[in-house]
Amino acid sequence: MTENFKDMLSFYAWGATGYKNIIEKEYDYEQILSLAKKQGVFHIVYSVLKQYTQDEAVANLNTRYFMSVLNHQSRMEAMENIIKKLEEENIEVCHIKGKTLSSLYFYPETRISGDVDILIDEKDETKAKRILEQEGFKCEMRSDDANHSECIHEGLGVIELHVKLYYDIMKDIWFDSDDMVKEPYMIIDGIKTLSYTDGFIYNFMHATKHFLSNGTSVRHITDVLLYGQKHKEKIDFERVFKTLEKLKYKEFLDAFVKIGEKYFNITPLYKAESNNADLVLTDIEESGIFGKNIKKAGALFEIYTDLRFSTFKDGDKTDYLTNWRRKNLLKAASYSTKNMKRKYSFMDKGLYYLPKAYVLHTAEIIKKAFKRRKLMEDFVEFKPAENKALDNKIELIKKLNMI
Repeated sequence: MTENFKDMLSFYAWGATGYKNIIEKEYDYEQILSLAKKQGVFHIVYSVLKQYTQDEAVANLNTRYFMSVLNHQSRMEAMENIIKKLEEENIEVCHIKGKTLSSLYFYPETRISGDVDILIDEKDETKAKRILEQEGFKCEMRSDDANHSECIHEGLGVIELHVKLYYDIMKDIWFDSDDMVKEPYMIIDGIKTLSYTDGFIYNFMHATKHFLSNGTSVRHITDVLLYGQKHKEKIDFERVFKTLEKLKYKEFLDAFVKIGEKYFNITPLYKAESNNADLVLTDIEESGIFGKNIKKAGALFEIYTDLRFSTFKDGDKTDYLTNWRRKNLLKAASYSTKNMKRKYSFMDKGLYYLPKAYVLHTAEIIKKAFKRRKLMEDFVEFKPAENKALDNKIELIKKLNMI
């Protein structure tokens, strides 16, 4: 972990939690801002940098910062009005991530999200897409094994429409078929969302998913810790620990708790023992936001899935993937008219659109077959590029006993 990254963390802690522990010294503000951008926390860091210094590199960005924050607030308000239209049409909407977390930050308006994530029942997916398309969104098709699809609006951004929380093969191999949502939705701070314990587990597993498939960020860590701190008395930590110990992710949470205590002055959620806190932060710096540097090497998803396979699965991984591929293709090929209506919103216009639906569906099956064949080949015989960050990542995963 470089000194500039540590400096960035100090200013980030101030902006995220209000903990001001800035040492009087000469800072490289351009580098701090560059690192903040790479972590996706520019607005949080800038909100306090502009209070701390009149350095030209910082002052020159002030107008851009304010315009960006105002634009984000305006977009989120418009998105919320559109989501209310889904609810008015009797679609139950569960907010996940963004809206449930931003209020936990010292400057809530600086936790900028690029999209809005909502969870709905799969039976309402076509209806929801039809409403969003009427509002100017363009919604992509979702394959049966995917957990969400994106609905994109040129001016407002993206709504991620989740019908389940995890991609099927990730849920089956990484999480042992446990979706980890056990309780009814709740109204928390005026927002319909996951229950306190489900929410804590989901936010942590979301960060874990990114860490294991590409890379996590410092904001993922504070999302988890600030949520835990706010709702500590209502979270069933016995269930949390039991779940994470079974899945072998408890030591990763221990590292989060230590990072919060050491760098962000966040009171520990429990007594955690970990020597891996700085190693996780070093990985975050090396990997870049969402593992940008790891992605250049490729294959992390395949490598981890391969290493993880024997933890919860018996038999040969090639046979497993062949059966998984066959099952999903058979399911896709046997779609009924009812399922076509659920999948394609244009079917609301009448059954005379059914031939078009079957043509699109058949084309998707063919495309999916080639994609799954490629996935199976990558999974069975992956050949990652040589990359120091990737090598370090695999060693850290092993050190955290996540296999």
